[in-house]
Parts: sequence; structure tokens; C-alpha cells
Amino acid sequence: MMKIRVAALAAATAVAWASAAQAAISEDLKFCASLRSGKERLACYDAAARIESTQASRPVRNTSPTSPAVSQTPLPVMDAQAAIVTKAPPVAAANWQGFYIGANGGWAGATGSLNFDEKHKLGNWLGGGQFGYNAQSGQIVFGLIVDAQAADIGNRFDWSASPNFWDLSARNRIDVFGTARAKAGFDAGSFLIYGTAGLTWARNTYSHETKPIYMGYKPVIPSVLREDSQFHFGYAAGGGVEGRIAENWSLFGEYLYVNLHPQQYRISGNGMDLSHHIVRGGINFWFK
Repeated sequence: MMKIRVAALAAATAVAWASAAQAAISEDLKFCASLRSGKERLACYDAAARIESTQASRPVRNTSPTSPAVSQTPLPVMDAQAAIVTKAPPVAAANWQGFYIGANGGWAGATGSLNFDEKHKLGNWLGGGQFGYNAQSGQIVFGLIVDAQAADIGNRFDWSASPNFWDLSARNRIDVFGTARAKAGFDAGSFLIYGTAGLTWARNTYSHETKPIYMGYKPVIPSVLREDSQFHFGYAAGGGVEGRIAENWSLFGEYLYVNLHPQQYRISGNGMDLSHHIVRGGINFWFK
């Protein structure tokens, strides 16, 4: 008789614990439904389902030869709220950190001095390549960049003393230049907004040609062409915006002010000031 009562009590206890577990799971489902984030709700439902599956498949022990297989130890009721481990969101990979290499092209324009202390407009195309490295801390980006460009940046000045007496044609032409600069910017997600400053250099060729002087129909003084090339050094400063177009590719637009210190030329008594403004765009490939 005692064994039957014990078995009945154990069965009643198991039923009570099963009902409690179902009630707890129901409360868990209500909790899951109250979550705002879709990802959190899905994680919560998944945890509750795993808890219910664990409880349903857990084996029970037979404690009496005449009683059904009932566990004497109450099944633990797990809380789905406790089963969901709140993790800190993963730190996003730096968007603008790493090495890159690319190409650029654009236009340069300025006023440069030729002979006679005159100022004249100069400008034309430029194109070349660059490579660099960025380091990133949070949304702040620091970097170094080195570039070199072929160019046809120049101006021309024609001066005449008097008709058919003495004519002079003078020209400046920058055919190659480059910079080595530091960069500092702000990571705006898909865009990097930056400022930049550093050193610059350029090779310029100054030439002048005196046209022949005629007496009647005969040139008494032939045409003479003289030229001299010098390297100029100075600084460059500006800023730009760069945007991601793919995981390893970006496009940028940039403005630079290039200040080149004057140089003395053997065929001219005056120093040459070739400072100019650059507007250019380009593409970079990032090594990830």
C-alpha cells in the first residue's frame, strides 16, 4: 500500500513539475515577444525551444519496481531569459586601416612668374599614382601618402619690343612632380573626410626663344632657343573625401595647394615662382 502511495505521490510531483516547466516556458515566450529587436526575439525563441527540447528528452529514473518511470529529483526549470547571454556587439573592423595603392588624374592651375617679373596663368593636366598606409583608432584615421605624377603644367609669354625688331617667347613647363604627406581624417562609415599636408617637389623647364630679326627680307639675327631645368621644393596642403565602392576599392576627390619655392635659372636673372592649385580624383585598391 505504501509503495502505491509513494508511486502516486511521485507521479503527482512529476506532473506538477511538468506543469511548472510549461508555465515557465510560456512566461519565457511572453518575454521573448516583448523584446524590440528582431535578432533578440529570434535568439530568445531559439533558447526557449532548446530548453523545452532538453526537458522533453531528458531520461527519468525508475525508483520503484511497481511504479511508472518517474524521477524522484525534480527536473530543473531553465529560464530563457537567463539562457540568453547578452554579448557586447563585435567591434567593427576599421574601414580605412591598411595599405593601399592607386592612380590619380586631374588639373592644375595657378599664376607663375616668367621673366620680367610678370605674373601669368599656368595650368594643364596631370596624372600619376600613389601609395600609402592608414592607421585607425575609433573614428579617427591617421596616415602617410606618397605620390608622383607626370604633368604638362605650364604657361607661355610672348613679348615684342617693336614690330619686326625683337620678339621673345618664354615658357615654363612642369613635367613631373610629387608629394610626401601626412593625413588625418574622420571615418564617417563609407566615407573618409581628411586633411593633408607635407612636402612637395617638381621639375620645371624654363625656355625662351628670340625670334629672328629681319632687315628687309633677310634675317640679320637668327632665332635662338635657350632652356634650363631646375628642381623646385616646397610644401603642399589641402583635403579631400574618399568613399568605398567595394570591399577593396575606393574613389577619392582631392584639392591641394602646392607652394614651390623660387629657383634661379642660368638663362634668367629672376627666380621662378611656380606655386599652383590642384584638383584631382583617383581610385585606390586596399590590401585586406
